[in-house]
Amino acid sequence: MARTGNRQSGFTLTEVTVASSILVIALTVALAGFVYVVRSTRLSTVQAELDIEVQTAMESLKQHLRLSSIDEITYYPAGNGPYTALSFPMARDDDDDGAVEVDANGSIIWDRQVIYHVWSGVPNELRMTVFDPRSDLSPTERQEQLDHVVANGNGAGTHNGANADTRVVFANLFKWSVSSPGDAGTFDGYDGGDPFPFYHRLGSFPLTGGSHSFTFTVVGRNPSSTGFRVGVDYLFMSPSSYVSGTPPLHGRREGEWQLPVAAESGASAARTYMQGSWSGNYHLRFFAVTNNNFFTLTLENDRWEETNFNEGGTHSNTTVVFDQTLTPNDFVVQIEGRGTNWTASAQTGGSNGVPCVPDVYRGCAVRVIVRGGEMPDGGWLQYDGRYCTVGFRSCGAVSDSLKIEDAFIAECASSDTNSPDAKAGTFTRLLFSGAGAAAIPAGTFKWTDPAAFAIDETKSYLVTYRVRDDGTSGNAREWLEVTAPSAVGAYVIPRSAAPDAAVCQSATWSTNAAVLATNRVPGVEMLATTYPADAFYLSGVFNTALDAPVYSDMSWNAVKPSGTDVRMYVRTGNSEDMSGAGAWFGPMTAPGAISPGARPYVQFGALLLSDAYGLETPKLKDVTVRWAGETRVMDIGGVFTKGPNYGKFKLTIDGMELTRALTVYLEIFDQALGYRGDQTLTSSLVAEVTPRNSGK
Repeated sequence: MARTGNRQSGFTLTEVTVASSILVIALTVALAGFVYVVRSTRLSTVQAELDIEVQTAMESLKQHLRLSSIDEITYYPAGNGPYTALSFPMARDDDDDGAVEVDANGSIIWDRQVIYHVWSGVPNELRMTVFDPRSDLSPTERQEQLDHVVANGNGAGTHNGANADTRVVFANLFKWSVSSPGDAGTFDGYDGGDPFPFYHRLGSFPLTGGSHSFTFTVVGRNPSSTGFRVGVDYLFMSPSSYVSGTPPLHGRREGEWQLPVAAESGASAARTYMQGSWSGNYHLRFFAVTNNNFFTLTLENDRWEETNFNEGGTHSNTTVVFDQTLTPNDFVVQIEGRGTNWTASAQTGGSNGVPCVPDVYRGCAVRVIVRGGEMPDGGWLQYDGRYCTVGFRSCGAVSDSLKIEDAFIAECASSDTNSPDAKAGTFTRLLFSGAGAAAIPAGTFKWTDPAAFAIDETKSYLVTYRVRDDGTSGNAREWLEVTAPSAVGAYVIPRSAAPDAAVCQSATWSTNAAVLATNRVPGVEMLATTYPADAFYLSGVFNTALDAPVYSDMSWNAVKPSGTDVRMYVRTGNSEDMSGAGAWFGPMTAPGAISPGARPYVQFGALLLSDAYGLETPKLKDVTVRWAGETRVMDIGGVFTKGPNYGKFKLTIDGMELTRALTVYLEIFDQALGYRGDQTLTSSLVAEVTPRNSGK
């Protein structure tokens, strides 16, 4: 017998136990994840704080060192380093004039002595001890002061200890070192491959105004080098060319243009052609044969020497060329032009012309359009010209010829509207060896005589000629408009309208019902010009890096064929774009004194004048602008040649050695609780610092 009743469902003890275990595991995983996130965030925060702390400490040290003098620094421990402490003076600007105070002799008045030093403890600390005011100590006493501070952690009990104050820059110091300036002023020119130019910063030197002796002395060579040569592409050594870490954009002193040398021994320095990567395609090469060979250059602080004209100049009918007709070859600014200025093939895009229709232009009047810059489908004139000559070509078949009765050139009535009309009063007759007519045999070419007709590349022109009405005399070579097929290449009055000489000289063809337009250029193949009457070169803008330089003079060198001339201008401004610049000083016809205004930015202009016929151009070779140099510790360096037979040289200035920047390394640490317990985090920074002040 079947039994019926209510059935109740629920979790068994086993099920409850399993579910609880799963929940515990899930909670454990979630908690572990939460702890991991929290500790990871903590690690990131500590790391960021360390990075900020080490950056702040380094910037403080760099700021202090830049206001000191590298010649006044005392190091600990004695020897060649690296060092763990250093002592240096600092000056203040007590009168708020933007400059540190100097005494009656022009020497800097040092107000404070600053010592950065390490105090060993748990943890280590980088400390700064300041003696203010600074006392006059001998070098031995200054070293004793530094040694005492390092040993005792502060300035109490040493020289001038009553004026000492010590603070902790940061704790948890892991590593701290200052590397010595090293072998300043030296450059090893050896490289096993092909010679190439190499940028190198040699060091720093306190340059005063005026001239200085730069002596390059050979001090050895790499064991693999086969020679002792020295190659100087260019130098930078003045405020106007100051940069840090990269070659200067301007202010370069081309090595080859510093000749002749002031003195040399053991070998000779010479200008040597080095095409390619070398600035100006030359370098100064010293053919040294052993150690201690030297040469000396006299270089002035400060000046602008422009020799290559490749820094932002603006051209108006001028161009820069590397002139290989000069000895030595040289980059020059000259007037642009003299030569083929326009061709039918360039304007039409039909390079070889098209087959002639026999005698098609017999008895016709033809007006060819030479389209300049402002004309639609124009821009085929390359430059301006003072005189012009036109070249005609006939067809190539044996029986073909082109016989011209009258030929003229005139300016288009409109420079931007395609029209057969000429500008009244501009007609100039074209002659062939003094005659008004010419027969051009089959397949030949003939130039007209030069015509006193100036060409402006922005305008357009009409070359009009009449063809003789006899025999096979109307076979002009033709160029079909390919680049702009719908463009009008010429206008033609056919033989049936009996055009005469008067028609050729008529300014207005647009009202002549017989005029036909064609997309061909018949007969006229080329137009050539001489140089324009004048041209202007505007230099780039040069930053003297001085607030109010006192300009003294400007000089230049130029090749001036008979009848040509160069006239120079100079101006100054307060901004790099020369907005609001002062008036031009000039024209100057010979080098001499200038007074363009005491503004930091300077620019020159050169007006170049061709001879009476435009056959000759002057060539501007170089320009120098001078002003009184400012006394300043400057980076000295340049681009020098490396190669398999180059040696090692050392540069001294006025018999004194250069200095190099200090290399400072900081590393700090901190403990932070990470996922696997305490972890040590570090942050480090390395910087090269150049003390900028000079004085005592």
